[in-house]
Amino acid sequence: MTLSSEDWNREEVERWLDEERIIFVEVTNKEILEKLERQDLADRLWAIFSRGDGIVVFHTEDDGTFSKINEMIQDINWNRLGLKPEIFKVVPRELPFDLKVKISRIIYGLVPIPDVAPNSKMSWIINTAEKQYLKSLKRIMQMYEPFFPVKATDDESVEHILAKYFIIHSLIKRTQRERALPENLHEIEWDKIRELIETEPETYPRPDVLYNPENEHFEFETLFGESFRKITNKLNEYSQAKPEAKVRIVVEPITVLLHLNEFKRQLAGIKKGKLYSNLDVEYYTFDLSKGRLMTLEEFFKVTSETVKELNKEHDKT
Repeated sequence: MTLSSEDWNREEVERWLDEERIIFVEVTNKEILEKLERQDLADRLWAIFSRGDGIVVFHTEDDGTFSKINEMIQDINWNRLGLKPEIFKVVPRELPFDLKVKISRIIYGLVPIPDVAPNSKMSWIINTAEKQYLKSLKRIMQMYEPFFPVKATDDESVEHILAKYFIIHSLIKRTQRERALPENLHEIEWDKIRELIETEPETYPRPDVLYNPENEHFEFETLFGESFRKITNKLNEYSQAKPEAKVRIVVEPITVLLHLNEFKRQLAGIKKGKLYSNLDVEYYTFDLSKGRLMTLEEFFKVTSETVKELNKEHDKT
């Protein structure tokens, strides 16, 4: 299989990752690089590729390190190993600072990014956005924990719990608007709120969050290392066990970007009545700039503008 193969798609990449046939190597420590012997590298590469095709991605931030790794790989006696390598140098395109910030914010829920230097690398800006993203979600969790402890399953990740609290935050904001609740959390009658909003209710299917006033079932999905079929299976479950249910699938922005075509196809099928016609299905993602859930249609509009800017940059090269 090669990158030009028609079979090469994201699901295949995910399968290769699961099978450890795609390996990422960070080459940022020059001391380790200086101690690295060609034979040690050859032995490791042979161990990786002895089962067949595979990909090793060496990530470095300077040409000198790349040249040294490339030279070592070229000097390996590949015939003796019974392997034939193909080596590609991938250099990310340099983007305008404003566009770097926009892309980073889209990946992490439009989170506000504090001041970063205009000469910052893309990786630095993305890492800063990720830190702000997690900081914002944790702040929301800490804000509601004393009043509204969520139910969690035994194997539930921190990521999943943070998402539940963000959904709750969005629903409480909605309830404050619709039912004239106090803005001050200390003045809210939380017993009544817990009647309106439940986490992990004893129902089947069992949603992450149930909003009783509208009987909306909120399901948070990550899909990391999993195919889009997980969402399809979840909707099939509701379609069979609870027809006419209002199902709200919530995903992180990065999940939308990784599965963009699948989301667009499924949304189109639902709108045309070809998919899940016996359900009321809506998709949402995080908008941390406003502390709310936004529809995927809104998210697509935001991303489309940035894609246009990216295309303009591409046309310049």
